[in-house]
Amino acid sequence: MNAKTVATLRHAQEAGLGWYTDEVEADQLTVGLMALAGFNPAHAVDSLFRLFQDEADIISAFSPSLSDCRKGYLNNWKH
Repeated sequence: MNAKTVATLRHAQEAGLGWYTDEVEADQLTVGLMALAGFNPAHAVDSLFRLFQDEADIISAFSPSLSDCRKGYLNNWKH
């Protein structure tokens, strides 16, 4: 990537912008199905945070840190 692209991606990340992807859609559907099945989706999120705690160092430079994800989650994904 050239420097302008990297700067634009960093700016978008700092602004809290992201891409809506098939993966995001799948995550939203999964949460809805979990709730319909009687499970608390928040428990799944907590489990994933614990699972990935040891893998935080492999997160890409353009992904939010695990700590930032947890803060966002605890703040209802608001900045």
